[in-house]
Amino acid sequence: MENLAIHICHQIFNGKKAEEGKYRSIDLIFERDNKLYIVGIKSGPNWGNSDQVNTMKRNFKLAKRDIRINADGKPIIAVNGCMYGKDNKPHKVSKDPALAIIKFVVKNFGS
Repeated sequence: MENLAIHICHQIFNGKKAEEGKYRSIDLIFERDNKLYIVGIKSGPNWGNSDQVNTMKRNFKLAKRDIRINADGKPIIAVNGCMYGKDNKPHKVSKDPALAIIKFVVKNFGS
């Protein structure tokens, strides 16, 4: 499913598979509406326990720091992209804004 998501994003937004091993937890990088999106693709909304989710958020924070150098001032949006399911509160806030993510699940894509 991950390869399908990357292929579709490449066709629509010229998205690219993240370099293997360069950024942990990130599978896809693309630009849309003058924003840079970094995406971790997961099977469903309940894919991991709190430690695993927190690790993903920390990995996103580190990747944002590295990517920001070449992002030309564009905002970088971290996304936990899920292939199925539903989440009624997709914006996951944090006391540390760099750890905030957006959780998109296929059900929410049309919203």
